[in-house]
Amino acid sequence: IANPVTDWIECDDLNDGDEQNGQKEFNLISLNSVVLGTQNLAEVNITYHSSQIDADNNSNALASPYYNTTAFTQEIFIRIEIMFN
Repeated sequence: IANPVTDWIECDDLNDGDEQNGQKEFNLISLNSVVLGTQNLAEVNITYHSSQIDADNNSNALASPYYNTTAFTQEIFIRIEIMFN
């Protein structure tokens, strides 16, 4: 069960040399606990994608940390797969 994820807001910083370009590095993995809540992370595989099509096809997963490519706003799609043993 995927829990709803509200907008994630971070302030720009100087790590990329420009604190006003609307771009920042994000640790996407830190969202895993938000997405799963109290569910067991060991039972699922979570990936992050820049489009619904990529998430549906399990392709082009975003690396974490991820540097957003769209200034000031970026939509990220989350894919959760149940791991069967």
